[in-house]
Amino acid sequence: MAATKPNAPFLEHKHQPPKSILVLLHGLQGTIEDFSYLLETLDSTDEVSSGRILVHASRVNTDKTHDGNDLGGLRLAEDIRHTVAKHSSLQSISLVGFSLRGMYVRYAVAHLYDQQTGKIAGLTADKIVMVASPNLGVCVSLVCTGFSRV
Repeated sequence: MAATKPNAPFLEHKHQPPKSILVLLHGLQGTIEDFSYLLETLDSTDEVSSGRILVHASRVNTDKTHDGNDLGGLRLAEDIRHTVAKHSSLQSISLVGFSLRGMYVRYAVAHLYDQQTGKIAGLTADKIVMVASPNLGVCVSLVCTGFSRV
């Protein structure tokens, strides 16, 4: 019943035009294969198999981890713009970034956000999820200064 292989960047079914897009971004030094189980699981849901949700596992930052959040975020923003442009039926967007790539998601959202409309890439934001992302920074030494007082 799957429209694409689990390791493909999209899960898209042709039953109806998608109304929502779910963008997935793997973690530090990750690959699209990291999402194989998740994509298989999502593909078995009614929302994805009916075509209501387009799942896009972005590949634009594969092997491009060490050039900074700004460049990675801009690549992701362009990937989202390009994907959204191909699907005029889209109305909402959800983004999930794992580890460092959660920072890329945050940067891309800031870049794509329109203050006048409150939309991201022209779409209504549904969910923005960052899993284990270093939003507060990272410790350089073995003992962070905040923890040394504990």
